[in-house]
Amino acid sequence: MPTRYVSISDEEDRPSPLRVEGKNYSGTEGENLILWIREIEMAMRSCLIKLDHQQVSLDISKLDGRAREWALTCSTSVDLSFPTWESL
Repeated sequence: MPTRYVSISDEEDRPSPLRVEGKNYSGTEGENLILWIREIEMAMRSCLIKLDHQQVSLDISKLDGRAREWALTCSTSVDLSFPTWESL
């Protein structure tokens, strides 16, 4: 069987993700949910996160306190409760 060669473009051509950390959101008084959502959306774009379940996993990982408890216990399955970022 002949050897096949595959052309791979230079690494400079491929976008590399930028690591951006967002603050955790706990739902306490004084925290601004809208600003947190915008910060998480910027983090998702910079990390090149495209798949819905990846976006939801990132978002839930950035929740604390009551907000995290609510997200993780609102149904028997987080995947069924929040199939997309918009549903969270």
